[in-house]
Amino acid sequence: MKPRTDLRVVPETSRYFAVDLGDQFGKFHFRFPSYGRAAKLVGLLQDFKSGDGLDKLVDLLDVAGYAIGQCWHNRGYDLDAGTPPGTEGDGWRTYGDKVVDELQEHGLGLKDLMKVVNGIITELAGRMSEVAEAEAEAPNS
Repeated sequence: MKPRTDLRVVPETSRYFAVDLGDQFGKFHFRFPSYGRAAKLVGLLQDFKSGDGLDKLVDLLDVAGYAIGQCWHNRGYDLDAGTPPGTEGDGWRTYGDKVVDELQEHGLGLKDLMKVVNGIITELAGRMSEVAEAEAEAPNS
């Protein structure tokens, strides 16, 4: 992670949220992506709910890292992993692994990573429910 020279501004709107990792790491700030990207993230997260053992953990960490990178809006740090790729092919997996490795290097453990990704999932699910509500309320064309 690269420390930012100037702290990033985090607007106080519902699109931005934080996951608090306590005294050691403080709050990590995130930005809800576009609804299309969020839908793809939700799809990836749902695809990797099943499975067992090591394969499930590897899949979960790849998609967790990808979701973290897609939503990253930390006030004090930029990710060395850079801009996340699209979900076509396996580039997103490589990117997700890089993000997880980078956060581990910064000192985050597996429990910290899971707390972050669970916070992101909660936000994604809450915002994506707005899509269903909007579809239900929109006039039929």
